[in-house]
Order: sequence, then C-alpha cells, then structure tokens
Amino acid sequence: MEFALEGGQKISNTFWLTTKDGAVNTRAIETIKEVFGWDGTDPFWLEDHASELVEIPVELVIENETFTGNDQKEHTVPKVKWVNPVGGGSGGAKIANADRKALLAKYGAKLRAVSGGTQSPKKQVPQSAPPKEPELQPPESPKKPAPPSSMNDCWKAITDAMKDSPRAEVEAKWFEIIKAVHGDKPQTEYTPADWGEVMAKLRTAFDNLPF
Repeated sequence: MEFALEGGQKISNTFWLTTKDGAVNTRAIETIKEVFGWDGTDPFWLEDHASELVEIPVELVIENETFTGNDQKEHTVPKVKWVNPVGGGSGGAKIANADRKALLAKYGAKLRAVSGGTQSPKKQVPQSAPPKEPELQPPESPKKPAPPSSMNDCWKAITDAMKDSPRAEVEAKWFEIIKAVHGDKPQTEYTPADWGEVMAKLRTAFDNLPF
C-alpha cells in the first residue's frame, strides 16, 4: 500500500499476510482488519476497494533504515514500522485474476480460521461503482505514443532490472520515476497509456530491459 503523508510526500508499505514458512501472519491481518475494515478472509477485497480505502486516515510509525547499496555505500531511507488507526498509534502490484484462485485455495482456509469465518463489524466501507476509466485523448504532438502497459508489467520491469538491489532502493527508484512521469497524479487513476509512459521511462533508465 502507498500512503500520502501530510506535506505531499508518499511512502509505501508491504503487509505480508503469510510468513516464510507458510503460516498466517496474524499480526498483519489484525492490523489491516482494524485499520481498513477488512473482513480478514479475501485479500483481494483490498484491491477491489482501493478507491474507497484512500479516504481512510491512518497514523504511521516511521523509522530510518540503513542498507548497503550496489555502490557499496550506506544509504538511509524511511521505513514504515507500524500502521495504526488515528489515535491508536502505539505500535500494497495488482495480482492477476489467474493467481487469485491459487492463493485463496492455499491460504483461504487459514485466513478464515484466524478471522472466525465471519465479516468484521468494524468500519464498513460503503460499496460504490468502480471508477470510470477516463477517455484517452489524442496526443497533442506528432510524437508516437508509447504502447499501453500496466502497473504489474512496470513493477516487474523495475524489479527485474534491479533484482540485486534492496527492496527499499527499488521502491525509492520506483517513486522517483513515477513522479518524474506523472507528478503527483494518484496511481489508481493511471490509464494503460499512462503506464505505457512509465514503461517508456523505465526503458530509458535501464539498458537491460527487453523491447
């Protein structure tokens, strides 16, 4: 998930729903249920309701984390340690439909067991129609537009290009490129053409991406 901070900065955090040994990460699940009103059973509900979740305010606990980059120098970046509801500060790429069934088949029963198999009564998010895709406007210049793409393809491209880099460094480069291409426009409003421009920028930034 990406969070917009007061002042205009943005920071992302990954909620791991399972541990390395395949067990359910109870702490992460309970956090998401409490903060965002998730029922704890279907993780793709969070993706399907992303446009509504952006209206929920949260409190973040952020600490600096130091790592050694490919240049063998130490870099310090801010890292989200806790995500809390407002006043409770004591303390996510879209997934293809084909992968949903496999993930739910593997972890669905465990998630339902942790959450009691019933929907959480907290913070019911109102249902709304999916946002209408903006109509693509013809380019104002004779320059040939970049082929359309998607967030999944762009994220895979940068992670493949920076596969030997720490995740924090990959995320920092990701947001640098996103901002350079589309400024502060929310990623949830990107069209395939917008992602195509991001992919074009990635190809100019990295010479190891296939065409």
